[in-house]
Amino acid sequence: MTEDPPPRPSGSESSQSQHVQIGHDFRVEGTGHQVDFSQTHIETQIIQQTSVEAVQSRPLITTSPYKGLKKFEATDHQRFFGRESLVADLLRYLAAHRCLILLGASGSGKSSLVRAGIIPKLEEERGTNLIDLTFTPDEDPFDAFYASLLGHFKQADARLARQVDANTLTQVVLQLQSPDTPWVIFVDQFEELFSITQPQKREAFVASLVNLQRLMIQEQHTTGGNGRSLYLILAMRADFLDQFAPYRDLGQLTERYMRFITNMTREDLKRAIANPANLNGVAYQDGLLKEILNDLQDQPGELPLLQYMLDLLWKRANLDNRLICCDAYWTIEGVQGALRQHVNEIYNQLPPADQTHARQIFLSLVDTSVNRDHPEGSSKAVSRRAYISQFTDAETRRVLRYLIDANLLVSNWQPQERDIQGQTAVPDVLADGALSRRATVELAHETLIRSWPLLQNWLEENQEIINLRHRLSDEARQWHELAQKSPAQATDELWRGAKLERVEELRQEGRFEMLFGGLEAAEDEFVDAALTERDRQHHEQEKRRQQELRLYRITGISSVLASGVLVLLAIAVTLGWRAQLREIEALITAADASFSDNRHSSNTLVTALEAGDRLQKSFWFRNDSDLQAKTLQVVSQAVYWVKEQGVLSGHSYTVESVAVSPDESTIDQRIATAGRDGTVRLWTLQGEELQTLMKQEQHFSFVRFSPDGSRLAIADYDGKVTLWSRQDDSLQPLGNGHQQAVREVSFHPTEPRLATVGDDGSVKIWDFNGQQLNSLDEHQAAVDAVAYSPDGRFLVTGGIDQTVILWDSDGNRLQTIENLPSAVLSLDFSQGGQWLTEGDWLAIAMDDGTVQIHPFDPDGAIILEPAITLSGHTAGVTAVQFSPNGTLIATASVDGTAKIWNRFGKEVYALEGHDGRINGLDFNATGTMLATASNDNTVKLWNLNSPAQRILSGHSSTIFSVNFSSDNTLLATASTDDRVLVWDAMTPYDTSPQVLQAGNDVYNVAISPNSQYLAGALEDGTVKLWSLDIDNNNQMEPLIIPAHGDKAVSDVQFSDDSQTLISSGYDAAVRFWRVADGTLQDTLQNDDQNLTGIYALSWHQDINLLATANDNTTVNIWQLETQQLQLIAHEQSVYQALFSPDGQTLVTAGEDATVKLWDLKDELQQEQKLRGHGAGIWGLDISADNQLIASGSDDATAIIWTMKGKHLLQLMGHQEAVNTVSFSSDRRWLATGSADDTVILWNVEDLSLQAFLQQGCDWLTHSQHNLNHKVQQLCPTSLP
Repeated sequence: MTEDPPPRPSGSESSQSQHVQIGHDFRVEGTGHQVDFSQTHIETQIIQQTSVEAVQSRPLITTSPYKGLKKFEATDHQRFFGRESLVADLLRYLAAHRCLILLGASGSGKSSLVRAGIIPKLEEERGTNLIDLTFTPDEDPFDAFYASLLGHFKQADARLARQVDANTLTQVVLQLQSPDTPWVIFVDQFEELFSITQPQKREAFVASLVNLQRLMIQEQHTTGGNGRSLYLILAMRADFLDQFAPYRDLGQLTERYMRFITNMTREDLKRAIANPANLNGVAYQDGLLKEILNDLQDQPGELPLLQYMLDLLWKRANLDNRLICCDAYWTIEGVQGALRQHVNEIYNQLPPADQTHARQIFLSLVDTSVNRDHPEGSSKAVSRRAYISQFTDAETRRVLRYLIDANLLVSNWQPQERDIQGQTAVPDVLADGALSRRATVELAHETLIRSWPLLQNWLEENQEIINLRHRLSDEARQWHELAQKSPAQATDELWRGAKLERVEELRQEGRFEMLFGGLEAAEDEFVDAALTERDRQHHEQEKRRQQELRLYRITGISSVLASGVLVLLAIAVTLGWRAQLREIEALITAADASFSDNRHSSNTLVTALEAGDRLQKSFWFRNDSDLQAKTLQVVSQAVYWVKEQGVLSGHSYTVESVAVSPDESTIDQRIATAGRDGTVRLWTLQGEELQTLMKQEQHFSFVRFSPDGSRLAIADYDGKVTLWSRQDDSLQPLGNGHQQAVREVSFHPTEPRLATVGDDGSVKIWDFNGQQLNSLDEHQAAVDAVAYSPDGRFLVTGGIDQTVILWDSDGNRLQTIENLPSAVLSLDFSQGGQWLTEGDWLAIAMDDGTVQIHPFDPDGAIILEPAITLSGHTAGVTAVQFSPNGTLIATASVDGTAKIWNRFGKEVYALEGHDGRINGLDFNATGTMLATASNDNTVKLWNLNSPAQRILSGHSSTIFSVNFSSDNTLLATASTDDRVLVWDAMTPYDTSPQVLQAGNDVYNVAISPNSQYLAGALEDGTVKLWSLDIDNNNQMEPLIIPAHGDKAVSDVQFSDDSQTLISSGYDAAVRFWRVADGTLQDTLQNDDQNLTGIYALSWHQDINLLATANDNTTVNIWQLETQQLQLIAHEQSVYQALFSPDGQTLVTAGEDATVKLWDLKDELQQEQKLRGHGAGIWGLDISADNQLIASGSDDATAIIWTMKGKHLLQLMGHQEAVNTVSFSSDRRWLATGSADDTVILWNVEDLSLQAFLQQGCDWLTHSQHNLNHKVQQLCPTSLP
């Protein structure tokens, strides 16, 4: 994207702009218009419009104007830029409502917005006597509120705030606020209420907040809107919003006053970056602002990274020339790399012993178990405030001082006195008991967690111990408080069972000492008390046992003695098995939550496998049927949906581009990656790094393999392009054609030439010898995208000028598409297959988050109007690519996700897992694997060819029927898009099917047992009968049978010999047809006047019975020899009736969401009623081996049952109703068809837990490189 330079004023204008004097703030408003003459607004505009020369003429202030990871405070409001519009909007909102609940992502600038934006403006409007009561909840929000009052009121008056009561806030306001003194109560980091605050105090504080807000509303109503001058502001991370669920009143309050902090625009970010430096007399080098903005992920969570980078950039820049240059920016590795690089520098400067202390400190300040009330739930890493008293060792306190001075940690201890070395004087909290209760330390910002890989590794490796230790710390502190009030009750709160044994085990092994420098005295005391209580209970149990033994000896009753011993043994193990049960259940819950959050992630699979591993190793529960069912569910769904199968993690900075060689063999396939760390690397598909192809100081921007895979084009930010030869490992530089960064390269499909585009706005054509053949200069700004058509006759380019140009192969401009909605970031032509319909297609990816799909007419050499727009991303689409067979399209985005879409523009997969924007992607030659490159320094490999599942996405409307051929080679699918698709069921991935045009909605489809015919039941009352010749891809005209007049045909079925076809319809009739010529042979007509239609039929020739599911809540069973009719009555409509293959059971399902089994040997007695669905059931099938039943429901799920009625699996993944299900005859696959237009094939060959665990391990160990320790523990048998 381009950066338009601000207009430069003339010399006189520039001079005048520097001497404008503004006395007061004022604003002029009219209908639909507003002119702002406030000091900040005008100053902002002046800075924006001031030339570099004018900026550099200001007095030079060398102190950094940037905050780093620290929050902006009220004193920083003069250098708080970029949020002017939002601040003004929220001030107007506060003026009207007096209450604001501000939600945003971590790092979106919530605290700074209020502290440096809103509160200073309130002071300007309401006067300097405004009382600012800003605090964070911490463990005791009442105590924190009390502390905020101490700067304004006497202790005796403020003490009222410490009462833990629902009316505390209201009483404080009523008793302490004077009518002429405005207050703002700002509860920052409100999420601490749910992650740190003790439950009892949380309940009271929530109630107190609600009551205060009610008081504010009441006073406003009674005074006609002129209530007391009180403002209530809460700021909280949006991902904690679900914690409001138990608090109905707080939830209603949130709904009324909730506002989300919005992303900053590019113009906002420009002001936030440039204005502080400009005020200090320093400008940015031309082009640097653009590069920073392009590097900045378009998410609010990146703002702390930006501030940290800018602060570091300022300190690294040579300010003598009053210019911040690109070289300094590249040296610190840009936005994403600055924090990581600097933290590594700070950490690496420490000697090994101090590095150990640093690790102990950081691990003490991060919590990965968010909700202490429900620790079994999903977890996320958050900053944790700790008391300085926790760090008792002198060497640890010295390192703590070092990290605080390095601005990686912050402490609330004020004043921060300096020792003789200039370091922060961490107070001797051991000597000051009062201080130890107040002095705390925490991470400067949670961004550290996301941006420092070393810390992430520590957290991943030790998550269980970290969670256990933090929970121990919290409960030990609560136990000590309770022990002062009620010793007996405190004893009940001591830990017992497996949790206590685990803590003691870790303590004995020295793990707490290694990770945290040991436990605090209070924690050790808590554990010791628990162990003492455990030993006391064991002693009492032993004492009772001895007494019973003596009694048994006296009475001589040996059998009773034996029973008593067994009872005591049971008591001894009860605590252990209960703890084990809680652990397994917690893992099941965590796996299910992880699946809901990101089903395609390998982390979800690992969590599920851990649950399965714990269950199988459990002596007590491995045969527990309920736990087995729950575990099977979470493991199977993780196995079915996982797509992430590898991570390439060798780069030390942003990976700009990735390319997969076009080799068909996975053994020969290579992956090339280009990074901002100045390296281009080559990898195997299994994740093994083979070599570094190039290394330089300048960043690389793009890589692309030639169509035959013999060459790799490598582009960089210095305007150079190099060709690497795969044959001889040589490097061939192209001539010096581009003056700025090269953004993309496209090879001609058949000739030895390639096209390059770049920031200099030019398009250049080269041969493989490095000679420039042509230069095309029609674009008005940077060109980011280029693509050759599949036949090489055309070239298309697109850029920031929101223009796409079509050229012929000689460089003649053929067509220009102007005024597109946004800058063009990527282009691609379809390579084959069908996108919507037959023909050529062009995808245009843009910065507004959309992709337009245009038909392309090569004969007319014209790009037509877009036929469809993909609009699922929330930020710019950086890359777009059709799969090699043209059936899918992949997109990558600044929003950190990659998406796979089907040929009708519907989203198939949303691939999440990168921690940063995705810059590029590439399919492998078969389209079964996708590689994505990200700002998180990694490339992820996504396997779209899972052996457990396939998604077929050829229909454009609801699917009503799926049916396998008897030999399992074909799968037919029928839809309301007027088509039947016939798929090759043997192909391991999605290919183009044979298309049978039906001309009307198709309600059902059947393939004859000899696989020679296919019948379709149509909405127009006809049956169409096709002769199949799949091997030669021939399609004969269908035989059209006018089967049911003008009533829709609901179902069709062939006879076992393929000679007869039966059909049912909404005329309540069943008819028999000769397949050879469509002649009517027989008709069954029900005389029931209340019957108007038949939903489904089932014909079992071995027992000569035919069943129909009717629309009048009945099932008819016909004895075909005598045409005798039996009837089963239901309370609600029956949608399906099906005979089991062995002819012993009839299975029915319908509107009542149940599956019912009827015994045909016992006069149709109901055997089973299977419950599990939440809505009506339309799909029903029984496996050929009589072992399994599958049902599909309006609740968007399918369930697999045993014929004995046991619930095995619920298959989740469809977005809408599952209308149809079908087993393959070998029971390897179950096909499900849905109203979401997709068919999913599920591998159901082996549904045992052990089989799914093995499949999961096989997936995770596909790549033997960089396997983490947990995977190695879970999957030892899958390792070589």
